[in-house]
Amino acid sequence: MAIGYRAVFRLSDDDNAVKVAEDQVRSWLRDKKRKARGRDQLNATDWDGPGVHELGPGAILTVASLSDDRDGSHRQLLRFDETNAMGRWIVTVVASSLPNARGDKQVLHVELDKFGATVEEALAAAKPPRLVMHLLDSATVLDNETPLTSAPIIVRADNIEDVFDAIHDDRRMVSVVVAVPPGGVSDEVWQRTVGQLTRESVGVATAFAISESVVDVFAARLPESHSVPRGSVRTFAPRVNVGDPADAIRHRVLGANSFARAIKNGRVGGPLLTVHAQLARRRMVEAELPSDVRRAADLLIREEARISREAQVGRMATTAQQEHNSAPNVAAKQPKAAVVLRDWLRQRFSTMLQRWLQIDQVTPDAVDALDQFIAASADGYQVAREQIDGLLEARVRLNDEIQQLRDQVEEAELTASIESESARSSTREARILRSRLRDAERHADALVEPELQAFETPSDIEELLLRLDPDVSDSPVVSRVIFTGSESDAMEIAKRDPFGRVVNKMWDYVLVLHDYAQTRENGYQGSLHHYLSDPEITSRKCPVHRHAAGESEAVTTNAKMMSERIFTVPVAVHPDGKVAMLAHFKPTHSDTFAPRMHYFDDTANTGKIYVGYMGRHLTNSKTN
Repeated sequence: MAIGYRAVFRLSDDDNAVKVAEDQVRSWLRDKKRKARGRDQLNATDWDGPGVHELGPGAILTVASLSDDRDGSHRQLLRFDETNAMGRWIVTVVASSLPNARGDKQVLHVELDKFGATVEEALAAAKPPRLVMHLLDSATVLDNETPLTSAPIIVRADNIEDVFDAIHDDRRMVSVVVAVPPGGVSDEVWQRTVGQLTRESVGVATAFAISESVVDVFAARLPESHSVPRGSVRTFAPRVNVGDPADAIRHRVLGANSFARAIKNGRVGGPLLTVHAQLARRRMVEAELPSDVRRAADLLIREEARISREAQVGRMATTAQQEHNSAPNVAAKQPKAAVVLRDWLRQRFSTMLQRWLQIDQVTPDAVDALDQFIAASADGYQVAREQIDGLLEARVRLNDEIQQLRDQVEEAELTASIESESARSSTREARILRSRLRDAERHADALVEPELQAFETPSDIEELLLRLDPDVSDSPVVSRVIFTGSESDAMEIAKRDPFGRVVNKMWDYVLVLHDYAQTRENGYQGSLHHYLSDPEITSRKCPVHRHAAGESEAVTTNAKMMSERIFTVPVAVHPDGKVAMLAHFKPTHSDTFAPRMHYFDDTANTGKIYVGYMGRHLTNSKTN
């Protein structure tokens, strides 16, 4: 079984998520019954409380519910399992109503699974369930602060801030699809066209159709790297960073020509619909569920397992009872009630002994054997329940591990793509410059000497730290860059960097600091950030977006977060032997481990730079 569609909806605090879920599922089932034909016809569309409910041939609805009177919370799972001509599909709706929670009081979580399919097959075959469309049409639904609608939102002058708020919403999970018209198209036609393109990503993406009247205003608000050309459609992934040109590669663009070719007779068709929707659906399926949604699902899955187990046991017991009740009842033929009852009990007890102990002859020892059988069965049932609970816990842990691996793969793919583009650009630049040198007959200038051994990349993080230790290092780098931080924090990098990619980046930044300090010694007056941006300087540099000159206001005004950024320096730098190190380098895009290198620029005093921290991303408003 593989998930082909997943969506998380946050409703208004005035709604009741459990009631909304029940109403939407009932309406959806009635709609299915009205439209279905033949063996796919449902016999029922309603249910009475928790349990396993057969609604028709191959159609089972499982309902699990948990309530707590102490806080007024109510959680409910509705799982509809249907087998039809298209295969076996399972729609799950998890509703959480937490009226006393601080925020996100009413939440729905919808999933569509295809039984017996791979993830790729499920993503290709799944479509947004109709109940999602009905929900978005009947309720106010948000993903954090981003609205979710069943049709694209037309962006005009009065609501242009909405599209930028959605793009920059750091906590949203859904994609934001922005479509800029090619020109000569009315707003209504463009909205309808974009709606056709995005109809298979309803619930996992918010679409904005830019009005012709604000195209120029919209374009002026985005940097070139994150722009949306005319006639194009750009899908903005979560956590957009418009200040980082390399971030643009995460936000895919459907070019104007490709989009235009998919439009036939005024309608969008062909494989483009599925391909375009799969990007947003995959992102939601592979994303880590918010903690409140995951907790509700975990609790209800346990309750569902209990309900399903008891329902199955009940069906088995009923069948067995019917089989063993087939003996004729002779009580009516006996004259005395006491004799009748005694004989009936003896017969029933003998039948029960024969049934459970699989014996032909009933003896006094059989009673003791039955007692032992019941005790062993009860113990076995308890052990089975504990094993099931253990398996459910293991499932949660494995899902967490899978999510971590997905995050690492996504980060690796993104980094590889960025570095590939950078290498391609550098190779092109080097080829052109070499050609110009040859044309100018400056052949000797086209030769590049090998890197000095002292500046070659260290083999691992431990060697990097040794090179920055003035007590043991003979590297020329240590004359200007010194590590004063915790080795144990830095060694965490080794656990997540088996091929040395992060170490390579960290060393590049160390060399940037070295050359910057050398440039300062030669009279340069600017900061490191200015140094990185100065086109006249030819010493080692890194992309400006890989460097942060400070921290956000959310960090600098938070005492706990600031305390994490106080690191050791020599007393010659500060009498306390500690300073705040807010400037840092960012070698990766990852928001999970996301290693960082914090430093303190003391070139104006000791002439050196002190690296106080290498390791996991420190706590901020996003990681906290």
